[in-house]
Amino acid sequence: VYPHTDRLRQMAEALNQIGFIHPPLIASDHLRDILLKPDPKVPPVDYGVLDHALQNSAGELVASGWAIFHHPARPADAVFLTWDRFDDDPRIFAVCSMGESRDDVAVYLREPRYALSGWSVSCPVSRLPAGAGRLRIRAWALDLNTCKAAPLYGDIPFQR
Repeated sequence: VYPHTDRLRQMAEALNQIGFIHPPLIASDHLRDILLKPDPKVPPVDYGVLDHALQNSAGELVASGWAIFHHPARPADAVFLTWDRFDDDPRIFAVCSMGESRDDVAVYLREPRYALSGWSVSCPVSRLPAGAGRLRIRAWALDLNTCKAAPLYGDIPFQR
């Protein structure tokens, strides 16, 4: 872990501006900036599932699921969570840990490369807007080759 995060951010932004970072850094927390254009022939479940998300007694949102890409067959490069007010303007608020064992997915989809497609996250509920009424929590798989995000199946209504 780099101890000077402000300096690291400055260096990363400078390298990004001159094209040294590929894919480029994601510039905002608005998902619309990196949304994969939906293919009407591929339902969202084909990218994975948000299995569960709940608030624990420590005031954290805990979520898990699995995420894959088919071409080539592999686990997703990254998964993140978004919130929105059911207005289809999702905002990124958490990045998930990747590489958890999901032998059930590999067996069901008959693809051994999906065995480590699991993800999980635990983050403070304070990252979500307070007093905003009901929110929708969703998960997205990120493809680092295209820097595009695809929706995972399932969403969780949540109220802070």
